[in-house]
Amino acid sequence: MAKVYIVMLGDYSDRHGVGAYTSLKTAKAKCKLYNRRNENSDFANYTIDEYELDPDTEQVNAGVLSYSVTFLSNGDIWDTYINDKPSDRNECYEVVHPGYAHLVVYVWAKDDDHAKKIAQDKRAEYLARLVDEEESR
Repeated sequence: MAKVYIVMLGDYSDRHGVGAYTSLKTAKAKCKLYNRRNENSDFANYTIDEYELDPDTEQVNAGVLSYSVTFLSNGDIWDTYINDKPSDRNECYEVVHPGYAHLVVYVWAKDDDHAKKIAQDKRAEYLARLVDEEESR
């Protein structure tokens, strides 16, 4: 997938893009040039943000959003939200903290209810796969 490199300047609320490049080499050259020129000023903080071009075109055209659905260890849904930085991943991963554990499932769905249904199915598949792996050891 094609990428774009955005040269950024500033911090916090003043952070803004100052150039977009299809070449990482060119973006790095701009940062190096401007950071060196401004090394004794507050403007010597040019950085690069990297983005994929058209990362979720298929999903947008299908009318779906990227959701995260978090399950508690007992299987109850703790939280469901739309990801503001969607990815193409459609997976489960376990998060373990002292005293509790939960499972996060990423899905593409039309709404919250649809996301929960898909996530419940994926959770069941994930848990079944874990059982199969344990039994095969």
